[in-house]
Amino acid sequence: MLKYLKTCPIEANLIALIALVILGIKVIFLNSIPASSQLIYDFGVVFDAILISVLASFIFYFFVVHLKAVSDRKTIWPYVGRHSNSIIGSCLGQLSEISKASGVALTLKNLNVEDVSLAFAKIHPYSEAPLRIGYPGVAANWIQYFEYHNRRSRVAIGRVLGQLIYLEPKHVSLINAIDDCAHFMVIDGFGSHQVSNTDLTAWSSSFCDYCIFCRELDDYLKKFD
Repeated sequence: MLKYLKTCPIEANLIALIALVILGIKVIFLNSIPASSQLIYDFGVVFDAILISVLASFIFYFFVVHLKAVSDRKTIWPYVGRHSNSIIGSCLGQLSEISKASGVALTLKNLNVEDVSLAFAKIHPYSEAPLRIGYPGVAANWIQYFEYHNRRSRVAIGRVLGQLIYLEPKHVSLINAIDDCAHFMVIDGFGSHQVSNTDLTAWSSSFCDYCIFCRELDDYLKKFD
């Protein structure tokens, strides 16, 4: 039961605890003292009723609302977790392929913009990327490669956010940070236009930020392992 209480919103737990402590103090120490007037006595009765109402509301919320939400979240989690991890997997896959193409080792755990810039400086935007598109499978360039992974990630993001009522606010915030990241918007903007850049360094900062958002999501998901 304690583990379920820990999953309640901290505000709800705090309000219930304060009400319980105040009610306990009043019952143990104050109720035995005769009221000096009818007004004070009536106030005490009303105050007791308010505290009991707060506790009753919390008990109702916990058993009727919260436990059901926890149960529903457990039921839906395999689906949500799979698509959340798919978002991270797409990022990891890109880092792996960029590392191979550039010769610069990039890892999600220790990623920084300097290393990304070093790797991106060795890749031309329109050089062949590790992706085949169309039929019979024409080699994609790196802009198209990023577009492809952005689309895959957004499909996964849509599926996760489709279960919004079962998600913790932190989870939603992390998913939205990826969905709204500058990397997605920049690649979308350049996808249909020819660029004159001779390497990918112009996208280093936005790509690094995207990866950091994915790393934060990965760290969050690990608490459910």
